[in-house]
Amino acid sequence: MNKYTITGYGLCLPEIYSTTSLWENLINSNSDFSHGMNTITLEMIERILSDYPYIPKKKLKHSDLQSIFHFISVKECLEKANLKFLLDKDEGTIERNKIGVVSGSMFAQMNFGIKQVSKIVNERKTNISPYTGMAFYYGANVGEISCLLKTRGENCAVLGGTSLVLDGVDVAETMIDFERNDVVLVGGGENVNYDMIRTSLMDIDGGNLKNNILPFNKDLKGVRLTNGAAIFSLERTTTANKRGVYKYANISRPVSVNCLECTFDMNASLIESYSQLVDLLLAENNLTKDDITVVIPTGESVNTTDYYEAMALQRVFEKRKHFVYTPRSVIGNSMGVSCAVDIITALLMIEHREVPAFPYVPKLGSEELENIFVVKRKRNIDVENILIIHKNWTDGKITGVIVSTPD
Repeated sequence: MNKYTITGYGLCLPEIYSTTSLWENLINSNSDFSHGMNTITLEMIERILSDYPYIPKKKLKHSDLQSIFHFISVKECLEKANLKFLLDKDEGTIERNKIGVVSGSMFAQMNFGIKQVSKIVNERKTNISPYTGMAFYYGANVGEISCLLKTRGENCAVLGGTSLVLDGVDVAETMIDFERNDVVLVGGGENVNYDMIRTSLMDIDGGNLKNNILPFNKDLKGVRLTNGAAIFSLERTTTANKRGVYKYANISRPVSVNCLECTFDMNASLIESYSQLVDLLLAENNLTKDDITVVIPTGESVNTTDYYEAMALQRVFEKRKHFVYTPRSVIGNSMGVSCAVDIITALLMIEHREVPAFPYVPKLGSEELENIFVVKRKRNIDVENILIIHKNWTDGKITGVIVSTPD
């Protein structure tokens, strides 16, 4: 399991532009659960742009903001990973042709893509390919980051819906195994205009928001969707040792199981799929269920999904108590960024030897299920293995990965 390690990480979320700020929000349970959309705006970026002098102002006009979110996130990641030379013209501890980028989004570039397509359809412009919008829709951030940092390793855009970052980890580890790259920057970003999809999140009658504002809480209604980006550097432990860089945590090979039958019709079959996934992941990494300190689940904030996911974890971990936590209870659901935020949260738990608490008591209509959640902050504990499980919204699978204390 200790073959791969994470050596740096950074993020950009609404009013959260550093991992220190993220941690402070999580441990203090800071959250404004309003019914409005929780998004970073162009005006917010303009206010902090002076902190990122390597971002040209013209990028704000010509690039989708999702790429700008990546530019902001990558600064702290590179500083931690001793790769800051990539923002300069200098050479550093590793050759640029051995550094790759793997990233993507679920909704990002939609606004820009629609504008490009509309220019062809409505304005009949002939100097734009009709495929341009769709190309940007899926992975412009990969090329943008690679050009910014002048990396020349192998790159890849991942399109795996809400679990795209876990798919990205799998791709990155494969790149490293085949010696295409020594270090891979893995991330995800979102910049959808949520007003475009607001109606699909609302009941037709009365305009009431139909999704929960909070994960694992059946009573509170609303929607809490977040844009932003997150990124981390992944490499072999041997490469990190050779570079003399700090290893924040080890990360396993992701494991996935198909769960097509519960993609659109959530039911108890989810329990069997979770059990299969956990057994495979633990066996591959020579761990037992008792070795898992914390589980970070999907936390979709949809009643049926949350209920069966909680039931699955309660059954799989044999009625264990107070071991489930999700940062989405504080910062909201950042779609394709979510799994990256989960991994960064796991890194912070290991670093601080703490597990944050839900800012509320989860409500699922079953005290037995509600007892699995961490509702009181755990301090000064050895956080050794964090299991991250994510049920993908779109492609009928569940994926898991284990983040562990470094050797």
